[in-house]
Amino acid sequence: KDDPMVAQTLNLLGIVYYNGGETMRSKELLERALLIQEAHYGKNHLEVAAVLLNLGNTYGALNNPAMEKDVLERVLIIRESHYGKGHPQVAATLANLGCAHGALGNVLRKKELLEQALAIEEGFYGRDHYEVAMTLCNLGAAYHGLGEGIKAKPLLERALNTQERHYGQKHPLVAQTLFHLGHAELLLNQPS
Repeated sequence: KDDPMVAQTLNLLGIVYYNGGETMRSKELLERALLIQEAHYGKNHLEVAAVLLNLGNTYGALNNPAMEKDVLERVLIIRESHYGKGHPQVAATLANLGCAHGALGNVLRKKELLEQALAIEEGFYGRDHYEVAMTLCNLGAAYHGLGEGIKAKPLLERALNTQERHYGQKHPLVAQTLFHLGHAELLLNQPS
């Protein structure tokens, strides 16, 4: 019952339920997995961070960005401690944490965290990678939320270019980027 293999199974089941839209069941399974992992490894282990990350995503899907933020802050501490600050896993955590801040209405903090994530991702993947494009899209949305369409537009155009090359023109992520780009255009074309 307290075996880490049981926790791994619970974690995987939590992912399956999350992907199937059963987020409450996912949360229950991930919380059980977390208790086992923490008891076995301690609170600051990478295995714990893996469960926490999934739990954070689940809290986000349950419209609980405050819990999502708290959990992702723990993940960030663990990942930075293990990998160092310039690792792509740290960048992914920063990006997720930024989006949680945005959901809480702190768009400036969202922008700051996404800028940190972008710098790491561009250094690791290069400028034209699909992971970079996702961060560009979220950063463009943050600038739009701050009323800075002039900064949002080039980021979103760059993201769109990369996404269309990687996914094709009919992918949902391309549609999402086009949506944000359209809003940035509207912001730019509004009379002062």
